[in-house]
Amino acid sequence: VANSCWETPLEMALAGTSFSMVSTLLASSTELSNGLLELQMQLFKAPHTTWPFASESDENKWRDLVPQALHPQRSQLDEVGYRPADWLLHYKCRVMCAVNQSLAWSSRASDALVAHGFDSFGRSYCLTTCVISTVTIVFFFFVFTITNLKIYGWFDVPVSLAEYIPGAFDPLRFTGADFDPSRLKTRLPYRQVRGHFNDSLIPRVLEAGTAFWQGLFGIFCSWFLQHVRIPPEKDPFDEDYLSDDDEPCRDRIRRQSVARAKMVQRLEVGCRLIVMVFLFQWLAVSAFRWDDAALLITIMVVYSLAVAGVAGMTVPQPVPEEARDDDGDFDAARLVCGLFGVQHGPVWTRCITTTRSTATPHRQQGPQARRRQRTARQGAAAKDQSDIFTDDLIKGLVCPTQPMRTSGPPVFSDQFCREFLESGRLHIYHGELFFGQLTYAMITAASMLWLLHLRYNFSGSYAFFFEERTPEQLFSTYGSPGSFYRIFAIFLEVALLFLCAERLYSLSLLVHVAALSVAQRESALEFLKRHPADEHVRDAGKSFDVRETIDRADEYIRCADFTLELSGMRWALLRGPVELVHLFVVLLYISALIIHLAEDMFPFVARLRIDPLVPLCLGNCLVWPLLLLLWNASSANKGVHLLRCSLMTSADMALASTPTEKDKNQDVEYVTLRMRSAEAFRASILRWPEGREVRCLDGIFMAFLAVGANTAMYW
Repeated sequence: VANSCWETPLEMALAGTSFSMVSTLLASSTELSNGLLELQMQLFKAPHTTWPFASESDENKWRDLVPQALHPQRSQLDEVGYRPADWLLHYKCRVMCAVNQSLAWSSRASDALVAHGFDSFGRSYCLTTCVISTVTIVFFFFVFTITNLKIYGWFDVPVSLAEYIPGAFDPLRFTGADFDPSRLKTRLPYRQVRGHFNDSLIPRVLEAGTAFWQGLFGIFCSWFLQHVRIPPEKDPFDEDYLSDDDEPCRDRIRRQSVARAKMVQRLEVGCRLIVMVFLFQWLAVSAFRWDDAALLITIMVVYSLAVAGVAGMTVPQPVPEEARDDDGDFDAARLVCGLFGVQHGPVWTRCITTTRSTATPHRQQGPQARRRQRTARQGAAAKDQSDIFTDDLIKGLVCPTQPMRTSGPPVFSDQFCREFLESGRLHIYHGELFFGQLTYAMITAASMLWLLHLRYNFSGSYAFFFEERTPEQLFSTYGSPGSFYRIFAIFLEVALLFLCAERLYSLSLLVHVAALSVAQRESALEFLKRHPADEHVRDAGKSFDVRETIDRADEYIRCADFTLELSGMRWALLRGPVELVHLFVVLLYISALIIHLAEDMFPFVARLRIDPLVPLCLGNCLVWPLLLLLWNASSANKGVHLLRCSLMTSADMALASTPTEKDKNQDVEYVTLRMRSAEAFRASILRWPEGREVRCLDGIFMAFLAVGANTAMYW
């Protein structure tokens, strides 16, 4: 029974702050027990089969089962609807809003109502969102795995890292004619872009500002562009061409594929912008979830800052016209692809090259004959691959900063370069990239799903639904179960999860690319350590000839510079954005610790309702690739220090074993040997932009900070 203010006895008991009356009304013998369970069972006996086609008398019959006191007012029917089950849900929201918005009640009344299922509106919404989000994530990982293996090949295929560096260039640049597989046959392309490489510590402001706004709009997040296949220019038997196509027809097909790629990219960016506008309007205006809106804005701003740092560092350095050895304008795309692309050997063309069945004249051959032909082609390709390192190419690999020796024992740097290239130590394989992608995508998706929804289901607390909104606002924002507004709200929840996880995943992938580049440096150092070139340096210390020791040291430095040059250029380009991500993670963990400790020490901080789990989860998304990067970088620096110590030891042994009587020329040679051994490999140390060396203490500090923040939060 309701009074003149349309309040039921339970609502009046809540207004009078009488917990004993509330307990009596919620007793097992009353209709309010278990969240009006008995009345709900009466409503759900037959309406599923008769309600959609019921007559007006049947509709009134089901509505009459609901007591008049539980009916919404006429002005509320537009938001609540006309279904009796929604009326019961509306009444539960009225009760929960009255408890959570009242300052006089403690958590006892709220716990009692939750135990009787009065929070079913928030519980059903969160549970449905979690289930749909989980199914979407599982489907995404399945499609992600299949498409990566389809597009980039198996795990032992060398891959390019250029398209995983957000902000370096517009992804549409890959549709240019200069990125056709027939034109990507340059061996060691990073050596051709050295003259254009800008190793300045100050990024270009104009390019960085433009990239910042493009990062906010999601220009560099292109998921569907890589699935648009552009047929190769020099393969007339490709499946996208017809048998009777001439060169103009094939050129027209390629132009159509490029136009399709541009349309897909623009459509993806446009849909993302529209969803972002609806999402911000829904979060800020309808749902009053300012914390989630601020979370998304923070992630987007940090992502855009990292993108701006990459764009500012990838601007090619202008060179004089007489020094240019390339055709056309040299832009950031060619610079980044030259540094992070496949350096030698077969280049995977971003899609499996397939041949038409009508292109072969022997379609009736058996499987054994086709297998023999395929084996012969593979053997010929392997023979061509072994012959690509010609003498002219190897001779041009010697670092020009070191003088070439004209006398004495034969040089071993040429043989070292050949063996180093044939070992494949310059490659980064798809397996290394893919497993990192899959791991960080899972961590990011799980962390964001926990932060946005799962933690409420595990804790069983849905008070945030009823604290600042009226029941009518809840129904207009989230909709009733099964309604269009409920479907639209869940779609926006999945969009929020995707947008947050997408930007965090891109940041993780940027750090992962830097970690793979440093791991390639470790592999090169391991090859240098196990190669006989290292024995030449150790044996040089046993010689009485200082000149021979200097020559061997020069050869050794020449080999080491060649092995470390590529990874050093990659690190110089990525260290600025990586340091920004590193600083962001440190600030996140420190913020989580400060907020958590301040809530216990200062009551006014607790009233601000700042959630320390938000910076903690964001830090947990990005800390894993950072730890891997810091560990690899410190190990690589340790290896460089060992090389330097080995060289200095050989120099000291040579100086100690020389005769005491020496002329002035030998004095000059001793000084030369001492200076070269002391200055060797100084430029090969990985450093942060401010000049500080990357040490093991950086990784230890990050690990202790992450463990401390997580331990303090969960204890």
